[in-house]
Amino acid sequence: MRASTESSSLAATVLKQPPTNLARQATVTPRLRDYFPETLLWQPSIETDGSGRAHINWKFADNLTTWKLSLIASTLDGRLTTLDREVKSFQPFFVEHDPPKVLTLGEPHLPARRHSQLHG
Repeated sequence: MRASTESSSLAATVLKQPPTNLARQATVTPRLRDYFPETLLWQPSIETDGSGRAHINWKFADNLTTWKLSLIASTLDGRLTTLDREVKSFQPFFVEHDPPKVLTLGEPHLPARRHSQLHG
């Protein structure tokens, strides 16, 4: 009888705990991806501060891709430099749903692929 009382008490304690942050996130409607520009950012003129630094802010697109970053800079006395880098944009977790063109009544499940970039 004692084991039964202890497990009832444990179950009551677990059920009374407030939902975790993960539980709250699971009830949030996911944001649909809708921003897919061909060019992520085009700024032909960016001026630096007195120390030669510039800060640029932009919103990443919803594309799951690798973007090519190209910079061309010049100084007041005409010196030039260039920089090319790749920047990956991805979602940490998403589900790709690819339903068939024809569905059968009573189909037990629909195909979907789960992609995760989460580590741990």
